[in-house]
Amino acid sequence: MPAFVFPRNTTETASDPYGIDQVNGFYGSGAWASWIIALMSSWISIFKGERRLTYDLIASLLYTNWAGIDLLRQFYHNEPSLGPIAAAVFVAYSGFANIVLQYCYMLNANIKNDRDSSMVERVIGAATILPWSGVLLVLFYLTKNEELMQTDVHGKLYGDLVTYHFQTAMKVGAVGTIVVVTATSIYASTDPGSMFRLAGTTFPITSVFASIIIAMFSIMVYVYFLFEILRTNAERSDCYFLIPCTTQSISDWDQAFALVCALVMVVKEMGPGVYRAALRYR
Repeated sequence: MPAFVFPRNTTETASDPYGIDQVNGFYGSGAWASWIIALMSSWISIFKGERRLTYDLIASLLYTNWAGIDLLRQFYHNEPSLGPIAAAVFVAYSGFANIVLQYCYMLNANIKNDRDSSMVERVIGAATILPWSGVLLVLFYLTKNEELMQTDVHGKLYGDLVTYHFQTAMKVGAVGTIVVVTATSIYASTDPGSMFRLAGTTFPITSVFASIIIAMFSIMVYVYFLFEILRTNAERSDCYFLIPCTTQSISDWDQAFALVCALVMVVKEMGPGVYRAALRYR
């Protein structure tokens, strides 16, 4: 994802046109960092060949799905604002993309190694529903809601969001899909027949996820415009996507606690293996 810029300190401005002050502490610095750590740790476990619901995988799936629930909640209570929407969309969209890639990797690994799908794959597949629904709802809502988008602050980008060339979006989707397919082909190059077995034995699932991957990369164009709305008129440029657009500080107790929990989970999952490796090379 590009380094989208957010205004971090809204107390210096006369108004809060983006609703940054309304962003929940769930997207604060500590919780945000915990989610990033959980994502990275879950990938390490998957690359090691583990097929179980680790603490890090569970935490990353829960955080992503809670962002999807938050998007649905905002629209259900009819209180959408660009600040809370942007924070939730980033987590829901990025988490969804991560889940899809993890599912595709594990599915292909199962076919390559002649393994049956486990509960982990089913849980990961089911975890795509809420964040995907939330992101789609946001895109449909923003393209229809002129009252929210056409303001003195960011009205110009409303037309860009609605009229941005569909062909460009599809090109991005095609390029992203080609990258995923190429990476999968390289991974399966030691056993070329695995790709044919994957397509033949799991054709319905393969078709569904191929469509989702194309849509995922295509929607990236519109998600970029959502973040661009926040970035374009930001008075400060010292807050990027790895530093969330919230007023909470990492020194707050709840944020610090979330970060400590993530570090404890990483140590619990990876500590024993690191310790055994250290003993072998001692």
